[in-house]
Amino acid sequence: MSTRDKVIQAATKLYAENGYKGMTMKAIANEVGVKAPSLYAFYESKEDILLHIYNDILTKHLNLATENIEITGESVQYQLKQFLDQVIAFQLRDYTQLKVFIRLLLFPPDFFEINLKEELKKVVEQEHKLLCNLFKVGMERGELKKADCDALSSQLLCMMDGWFWEMQRYSEEVFRERYEMVWAQFWNSIEA
Repeated sequence: MSTRDKVIQAATKLYAENGYKGMTMKAIANEVGVKAPSLYAFYESKEDILLHIYNDILTKHLNLATENIEITGESVQYQLKQFLDQVIAFQLRDYTQLKVFIRLLLFPPDFFEINLKEELKKVVEQEHKLLCNLFKVGMERGELKKADCDALSSQLLCMMDGWFWEMQRYSEEVFRERYEMVWAQFWNSIEA
């Protein structure tokens, strides 16, 4: 792993455990095993590191969407379920990144709040577009009832937000039961 990647990994861990104030350049350097001034060869500042962490999380999430929502011969139901299952598995698997994302959503550093909202909005808009296209294909194939694809995309994204927060409140077993129940209700409401 490159030093640049080690810096991001260490900073991610420190931010998840200690928040922004606990993610000092000195602490990051200690985790990586370098002197603090050498970090500036890779990143301009602590803020720059945090921005890279956030963008990395968003990129991974968006990549899951683009990899799993593509127009293929598979049924729309299968593609949607694969996408949701992959997003949930990613969030359950990488708890450190999940903690970072939650901290940034709930307690963003002042310098970061506007940028955070703008970047998240871009990702949500891209997901919305991917989902809308998939819903349109489902309607054209006769798999889905005729409906407003924008409304369906918004509904599914709101459900994903709800599932995200439910992951924080319930055991994985209880969460998965609730997820499957809500998914089945959603699918039954849109299936042709």
